[in-house]
Amino acid sequence: MATALRMPRWGMLMEEGLLLSWLKREGEPVEQGQGMAEVESDKTVAEIESPASGVVARLLVEEGKTVPVGTILAVIAQPEESPEEIQNFLERENSPQGSSGAPAGQEKPAASAGEMGNPQKDPAGERAERRISPAAKRLAEEKGVDWSRIQGSGPEGRIQISDVEKLILEQAGAKSASSLPKALPQGLSPLRQAITRRTLKSLETPQAALCREIDLTSLLELRARNKTEQQGKGISLTAYLIKFILKALQKVPVLNSTLLPEGHLIASDMNLGIVTSAPGGIAVPVIHGAQDMDLQALDRELSGLIKRSMENSLTRKDLEGGTFTVSNAGPLGIDIFQALLNPPETAILGIGQIRRRPWVVKDTILPRDTAYFCLTTDHRVIDAEPAGEFLRILDQLLQKPDKN
Repeated sequence: MATALRMPRWGMLMEEGLLLSWLKREGEPVEQGQGMAEVESDKTVAEIESPASGVVARLLVEEGKTVPVGTILAVIAQPEESPEEIQNFLERENSPQGSSGAPAGQEKPAASAGEMGNPQKDPAGERAERRISPAAKRLAEEKGVDWSRIQGSGPEGRIQISDVEKLILEQAGAKSASSLPKALPQGLSPLRQAITRRTLKSLETPQAALCREIDLTSLLELRARNKTEQQGKGISLTAYLIKFILKALQKVPVLNSTLLPEGHLIASDMNLGIVTSAPGGIAVPVIHGAQDMDLQALDRELSGLIKRSMENSLTRKDLEGGTFTVSNAGPLGIDIFQALLNPPETAILGIGQIRRRPWVVKDTILPRDTAYFCLTTDHRVIDAEPAGEFLRILDQLLQKPDKN
């Protein structure tokens, strides 16, 4: 029986993908799980695997073309299936009553008559629906935007989320028309568009932030001693901070959670997202199961993620499954800031730069190395009490790092 290979969805906000190259050609045999094509999303490049064993009967999308999530890219058939049977399969898959072959949560777009060889014209209503992606339509309806007058930038003029967001910004008067470059929407890279979508998604969440200045002098002294003992091969300061952040999270587990449509989920594993620099923007790769790693393992994993982020070689696994995020703006010279939530996570910790500041110790003013830690939370789930408790515990841990 024929099987459809579809454009996958990697991440909640992925709407479309770029087919970079085919790894198989029509007529070639293929095994289930074998690589079929390379696809680029807004944050990663990865192979998509064949969903079944058989023969590559049809390749339906050209290399270099961007198509919506759920689009049929190829058909895997059995050797005995005729061309007529394969064509009938495609027509069934792309009919309004066809099989829902797309993975859960993926839209299943119907192919155009030109692509499938079907001379029938769609009713006007169906053509209109195909002009806008379901996610973009939901956003337009939520914001009261008339999407019918939008010129889509997607395949065959299809309206994407970025098109709706552009109109929302224009209507809000975020920037004057004279100061906004006319080619700006077309010039946004897939990564910048993804950042825009995630920022807007984050801003829809009711957020609250609490900040606490913490004395890091003892931690810096401990790191310096360990570095000397290790003959200069020191562990990064971020890895040290992560170790104590994880300990504080264990005391306040509600912060290590996600808010999904089906409800609030407190995670058993601590999958720590780290905001890193990437070509053309930022990425948030994840240290999975961080609670089980010692300091050395955390440092190795962190270094690897930063390196892959800079090389634009992060994998799907690197970018998925985060439960809590840390954003360290210290290297940028930032003292204090409120980080935006990374949905569907319910908390993110922003860390400012370390400065030597006057600090009162037992009625004496001494120079101490301090930094501001700002915790942003989803106020639908987390109130001030657990957020403040987390910062208090983190402060206590960092005062005596050699004993915790």
